[in-house]
Amino acid sequence: MLNAKIYPGMTLLNILNFSTMRLNILEPEAMDTSESYYRSPVDDFRLSVIAVQPSRPYICDNRSPGPEILLCTESASGLRCQVQRTVVPVGQGRSLFVPAEVTSYSLHGSGTVYKASLNG
Repeated sequence: MLNAKIYPGMTLLNILNFSTMRLNILEPEAMDTSESYYRSPVDDFRLSVIAVQPSRPYICDNRSPGPEILLCTESASGLRCQVQRTVVPVGQGRSLFVPAEVTSYSLHGSGTVYKASLNG
């Protein structure tokens, strides 16, 4: 915990904003046949979604500098991540941290993976 702050009820009600606003639903934009990204109002990071199919593995060999987090939201047929000779199974609800030092990796099988990365 960074800093515990306790606010009295009335103080909290004065801080919060209960006004309604228009909901802006983001739709992903295609980057290639497997990956689409969500346009963000900030330039610091990028969120993309990857559709992996047995006939179309995802090959990431042109990485942006920096680490990535992969989150599997759907896995149907033995989805796995390969980094050089190491193969890691990726089940639904699991996440993987890809260090900046990894120059390439691939996803094989069938599933949906969200990727958070630096925008570069």
